[in-house]
Amino acid sequence: MKHTRLCGVAALVLTLPASAQTQVALESPVDWQVIQRNTQEWAEVKVAGTVPTNATLVEVKVELGAGLRGKAMDWAVVAKGAQIKDGTFSGGLKLAAGGWYTLKVRFRKSARDKTILAEAAVEHVGVGDIFVIAGQSNASNHGAEPQKTTTGMVVAFDGKKWQVANDPQPGASGGQGSFQPPFGDAMATKFKVPVGIIACGIGATSVREWLPKGATFPNPPTLEGRVRQLPSGEWESKGEAFEMLTRRMKQLGSKGFRAVLWHQGESDAGQPDPKRTLIGKPYRVYLEQLIKESRKAIGWDAPWFVALVSSHGGDGVPEMRDAQKSLWTDGIALEGPDSDALKGDLRDGVHFSGKGLREHGKCWADKVAPWLEKQIASGAELKALLVTGYDPHGHKWEETTPILKSVLQHNGKFDVEIATLSSAQEAQAFAPDFGKYNVVVMNAHGRDWSAASQQQFERYVNGGGGLVVVHNAVGQFATWSAYRAMIGIGPGGQQDGVGFKFDESTHSVVQIPPGEGVKQNGHGSQHEWVVKSREPEHPIMAGLPQTWMHTADELYHGFRGKPESVKNLKVLATAFSAKETGGTGNHEPVMVVNRFGKGRIFHLMLGHSAGAMSCVGFQTVFLRGTEWAATGKVTLTGVPADFPTAGKSSARPAVNKSSTRKIVFIGGADTHGPGAHAHKAGATLLKQLVDTSEDFKGIATALYLDRLPEDLAELDGAAAIVLMWEGWDQHLFQSKNVAVMNKFGQLMQRGVGLMCLHAATAVGDDAEKEFLKWSGGNKKLGYSSHPMENDLGLSIVTPEHSICRGVKPMRFAREEFYRRILFDESAGKVTPILTASSPVGKPADQVVAWAFERTGGGRTFSCTGPHFHDSFQNDDFRRLIMNAIRWIANKENPKE
Repeated sequence: MKHTRLCGVAALVLTLPASAQTQVALESPVDWQVIQRNTQEWAEVKVAGTVPTNATLVEVKVELGAGLRGKAMDWAVVAKGAQIKDGTFSGGLKLAAGGWYTLKVRFRKSARDKTILAEAAVEHVGVGDIFVIAGQSNASNHGAEPQKTTTGMVVAFDGKKWQVANDPQPGASGGQGSFQPPFGDAMATKFKVPVGIIACGIGATSVREWLPKGATFPNPPTLEGRVRQLPSGEWESKGEAFEMLTRRMKQLGSKGFRAVLWHQGESDAGQPDPKRTLIGKPYRVYLEQLIKESRKAIGWDAPWFVALVSSHGGDGVPEMRDAQKSLWTDGIALEGPDSDALKGDLRDGVHFSGKGLREHGKCWADKVAPWLEKQIASGAELKALLVTGYDPHGHKWEETTPILKSVLQHNGKFDVEIATLSSAQEAQAFAPDFGKYNVVVMNAHGRDWSAASQQQFERYVNGGGGLVVVHNAVGQFATWSAYRAMIGIGPGGQQDGVGFKFDESTHSVVQIPPGEGVKQNGHGSQHEWVVKSREPEHPIMAGLPQTWMHTADELYHGFRGKPESVKNLKVLATAFSAKETGGTGNHEPVMVVNRFGKGRIFHLMLGHSAGAMSCVGFQTVFLRGTEWAATGKVTLTGVPADFPTAGKSSARPAVNKSSTRKIVFIGGADTHGPGAHAHKAGATLLKQLVDTSEDFKGIATALYLDRLPEDLAELDGAAAIVLMWEGWDQHLFQSKNVAVMNKFGQLMQRGVGLMCLHAATAVGDDAEKEFLKWSGGNKKLGYSSHPMENDLGLSIVTPEHSICRGVKPMRFAREEFYRRILFDESAGKVTPILTASSPVGKPADQVVAWAFERTGGGRTFSCTGPHFHDSFQNDDFRRLIMNAIRWIANKENPKE
């Protein structure tokens, strides 16, 4: 994978002979620049700039000083032909981890003409590790004594220029000392590579000030310059610090730095005004939001280290430390140092002394270095695109896709991106840059892509890209001949090319000629069957048992391929398709590899369901086969201790699930002016109430404002979903929103809880039938009413219900609760919870809140109010909603 960075534009003027007609400047790399190494220990360095007149060839020589790590290189062409255009050039140079390197550049008229038109050198270029350091004063330049790098291997980038990283660090607040030079020196000494520092800290900041623009919270930080108060009384971030942080991250490019080091908490933990303090779970909630939103903004999951930070010079604050630790235990962040433990002469008040800064830097290195060693030891980082989202034959791609992702990412070998194509429109619009990926994994009987995307994919595979096809993905793209050629064999009848089987009499794989064998492909009943290796020396199969029992799965038979498409096909493994289970009586292929141009294809027929994918054998060969398709080799050669035997299958969970499922809050756009239909404020408030409630201790939460997650699979871990959204033609639930309807349908079938408040109870006619299966009731346009009433009273209908515990009848000075709801109990049981005091028609027409227990499992609570955000201030109404959240999440409500 390429890691090209252009992290500065300071031009280096080149030395020109008198005959040169134009001035020449080198724009990349720049002096003292560090380029992030990958886990293969190299980086692609962009070499670019302007060229003198008549130059058609640019050459580079790499020199390395004595005793330095790295690899020198003699003169080599870095740009020619189309890489030189309009007086500029751009080329790539692969450099091994190390430095400092000196890059010498020269320009020539042609390969034959030895005349040098211009030449120059960049004296300090490094391939090493870059760290983004953010937080407040102790992550900035507020220490007592400026520090200097002792190794000369630590540099800093302020967004415009690279320079030696002597304090004060450019880009951060303050003018004194930091822990960055000692930290960088320790890392450079350990790994023998240059270290880059991106200092972003801002003194005295609260985590609230670092949140994205528009993120809200109930109380202000001590300094209010980066926040503002809303008419509702809440506060919101202006997003200034977030924009600065993510902008500087983006300058480095995707995977352009190693990790973020976050050191912050003093300003939230110990302010004189308790109304401005933020500790415990709320702090964790906002820091998690910052981490996740920053990852989304930069387009990749950058690792974050979070330190234990709460001390103003004395003992730390336990609630704050527990909140920071919880991010480690939940896998949101990595473990940083305990800086609260640095006391005595290591402190100068809240800040560190010179001695303390040096100790602080060492503490950071002690945490980061072991993690980095494991990253480097894990081998090459590979990027996979996992395409999924549709299957007309009942294969549950929404269950199997997370399993495949988990298997690939488990040991750090792969970075997986999911493309979910649930509708024909999404498939036609699908146009990724396939060149970004080492391998594409197909896991669905997908819809057709556009002709342009098909052509791009053909070029990608033909040029050496990898392809993995899992189970029913073999059946997609029936009219795309190139795809059929890639997979080698797939669905068809007797006349659709040749088939393959293993002939026990000759102990070899043989072809089944056209016109022979089964008339049409298919499969028998699901059952356990034995996999037999037929190419034990192939890298995918090497070292695995010759035979092993696979968990219950479909066993395909009768696959065919055109003779020209199977010339390079190898059958790696077969399984006996017994007639007693609906099979053919032959040993059918279950794993094959093929070639398409330079591309490698691994075709795995196993994997009908999540249960089939739980097989240790499946997970092992899938991981190996994907690495082989991506690289042509297999480094993951270990055989798991629980690998199945010939007589016994072996299964294990494929997805590492958290011990606690999460509650998801979704707030749509505000549509009725300040204080009304305040969906985002309502969702945010309810999330805060859950996060700060002891009754929800151990429950994770997630918040999406004015949107759903880009990857709907993020909803799969939900125990319950709370929805505040506009109704009817603006509702999330509409037949045209195919992916959303499919996803929520799957979630409801799995028993995920659902809460719909006010306008979210009003779904248009086109989605009403499905919605009634989920909720039991709907505010129907033209049928229901929505009176705005003064002094509105609500009564408890079923006080014995868990939702009503501790709740008393309530009154609102002015509110709008919808009436005359359309109820449907065909898919579950409706229990009225609240009724309005003013009668409207029949008693059932007064019901404004109800509980619904779905027949297939799962609970929904619906309430047709509140119209006004201030109504959440009613203690009994708020208690009712909290009880209902517990109920839909299958948690017991308090007795009192």
